[in-house]
Amino acid sequence: MLFSCNKGDDVTTQQSGNCNSGKIVKSVAGTEGVIYYNTSEKAFTVISTIPNTYDSQDIGILCELSENLKIDGQKVVFSGDYRKYDKVAPIGGQTYYHLEVSKISVK
Repeated sequence: MLFSCNKGDDVTTQQSGNCNSGKIVKSVAGTEGVIYYNTSEKAFTVISTIPNTYDSQDIGILCELSENLKIDGQKVVFSGDYRKYDKVAPIGGQTYYHLEVSKISVK
C-alpha cells in the first residue's frame, strides 16, 4: 500500500478482504471526512456528512488504513466506493458501509 502523511498529497490504496465483496451502493470522489476509531465495530472509519442534510452521516468502515492516518479526528479528502454493510448504525441519521478507498489525502 502507498500512503502519505503530507497535507494535500494524494495517495492510492489497495485493500483486501471480504469487506470489498459486497454490492457497491454508491461511489464518491473528493469527499471530505474525518477518521475515527469505532469501538463497537473495532475498526477505523471515515465519517462524512451528507450534503444538504442537517444530521445525516455516512460511516465508512475501513478494511485497512495506513498507520500515518490512524489518528482520531484527522480530516481527509477521499474517493472510493461504499459497499453494502449488514449492520444497522445505532444512531439515527447514520448509515454504515464498507468503504473501499481508491484515494485518500490529509486535508
